[in-house]
Amino acid sequence: MWRILHLLLLALLMPTVLVVGCGTPAAEFQVSNLQISPDVIDVTKQAVISVEVANVGDASGIYTVNCSVGGEFENESLVQQVTLASGQTCTVTFDFAPESVGDYAISVGGLSTILTVTPTDRYSGMWKIPYRVTGGQITMAFSLVGMTPVVNTVEFPSATFDIYVSQTIVNGSREVYIDSDSFVSEPVVIEDIIAGIDMEMLFTLREDAVGLLYIGGNTGDVDVLSVDTDGAVETQFGDDLMDDPGSAMMFSPSEGQSFVSVGQHFTVPMDVYSTTGTSSNQVIAPGRKMDGSLLECRGVPFAENGSIAPYVGTEATIVSTGSSLDRRFIGFRVDFQFMTVMQIEPVEE
Repeated sequence: MWRILHLLLLALLMPTVLVVGCGTPAAEFQVSNLQISPDVIDVTKQAVISVEVANVGDASGIYTVNCSVGGEFENESLVQQVTLASGQTCTVTFDFAPESVGDYAISVGGLSTILTVTPTDRYSGMWKIPYRVTGGQITMAFSLVGMTPVVNTVEFPSATFDIYVSQTIVNGSREVYIDSDSFVSEPVVIEDIIAGIDMEMLFTLREDAVGLLYIGGNTGDVDVLSVDTDGAVETQFGDDLMDDPGSAMMFSPSEGQSFVSVGQHFTVPMDVYSTTGTSSNQVIAPGRKMDGSLLECRGVPFAENGSIAPYVGTEATIVSTGSSLDRRFIGFRVDFQFMTVMQIEPVEE
């Protein structure tokens, strides 16, 4: 009898034990809605990667969010842990600041998307103003070593370019750039640089011209004096007198691509400063015919009224001077000196 009762009791208890053993609550996680904001950024900026994590299980638990970032030059794993109760959802974010340009594959929990990183837009926060040259002159002085310099002056050729001006004023000035890719100029022909030899020269910008536009009173001294002593150029800035508002000065890494009538071609680098103030260059080369040669000119500041803001996008005259000694030219050593006067005005779009 007791044996039978014992078996009946076991039979009653057994199902209860099975339910308890098979129905233990557990956490279960789902990952969704992978986002990148913004999904296209400059290389110097930061993107925010976000993903939603939901606990769809019956118990709280800990979930490790692994974010994989893969690019051509960078690979990185970003990790966060979250604790979620049953039925709870949260958004997990990662900050990512790329160091290289290109596309990055972003992967989290089986989801993936692309972040595109572009080169820095140096012109962000600036006004873009198309300009054209309306007049001016180019003066070139050539001296075969031991011979008296030949000086030629021609009209500045037609040219167009874009000037970028910062919308922000810092210490009474705005940053200003001339986009080198936008600078398009016609070549000029200089006759008889050496007896019977003509030269065609095309002026370009090797890199963007970079400088400051002074819009406050008594804030800018934009005069430039350079001295070339046997090829070693020293440049002095300012004459200790503040120039008028609208004055500007830029470092202008230029290049003269020259083609001569005897069939030769050569390129002359000209790292000069362009200014609306005074520019002068003197050559000191004892024993050479160009010794003591001086070129100087004065520009005109940007006008105050007539465009986006005072002194921004108005007419002006930009000048520069420079020299280069002991250059090789059609088999001879040559010294040369130059001066440019460029009258400019904005182009109505």
